[in-house]
Amino acid sequence: MRKEIFLIMTRHFWNIFTGKKSTEVLHEIEVLTRNFGFIVDYKKFAEDYYILQIDIENIKTEDFYKKLSSVFSVERFNKITLNLSDDDEIFLNIKVTL
Repeated sequence: MRKEIFLIMTRHFWNIFTGKKSTEVLHEIEVLTRNFGFIVDYKKFAEDYYILQIDIENIKTEDFYKKLSSVFSVERFNKITLNLSDDDEIFLNIKVTL
């Protein structure tokens, strides 16, 4: 009998508001993400509004949030819960206000 394993991805929705230039912001987020997970999707909706989709191991999500919060003002909408078998999916909304 074949067993199938299904991993459940927890979705997180975070907002970043910053006065930095968008190129600087995106570069900083890219560098930070390399240590925790990877960017799987990027969308630019306006000159000052972006959404990044980041996949990350659940065990690293809280540390990523802390690191990101040390550089940017980050607002999150749900609590991070530790579940060692799952990955997390972070939708990062970035609003640049110059």
